[in-house]
Amino acid sequence: MMQTDVKFVVVGHHTRRDKATRLADQLGAHLLIDEGNHGANWNHRRALEWAVEQSCRVVVAEDDALPVTGFADKVSGWLVRFPDALCSFYLGTGRPPQYQMQIAERLIVA
Repeated sequence: MMQTDVKFVVVGHHTRRDKATRLADQLGAHLLIDEGNHGANWNHRRALEWAVEQSCRVVVAEDDALPVTGFADKVSGWLVRFPDALCSFYLGTGRPPQYQMQIAERLIVA
């Protein structure tokens, strides 16, 4: 399978700095910490502004993400498979609320 260049950026809140730093180190990621209480949307916007300046695909990860073994290789595979699409690796178990039943059912089946 053809590989693709990927960069990672981790967004985190200052109260979870240690967790965010560990994840960023694990992924070799750029780290953006919300030093105040600006909120997730503010920090994600910063990540997207950083991402647009990169010359490759970028994965934005939240500080509480738990990447599976081989995550970076799996990401590359999906990005090669869908070169022109926005790919989301987010599986929230609280939000968005309208999809939680479907997510729970799919997790049981998997």
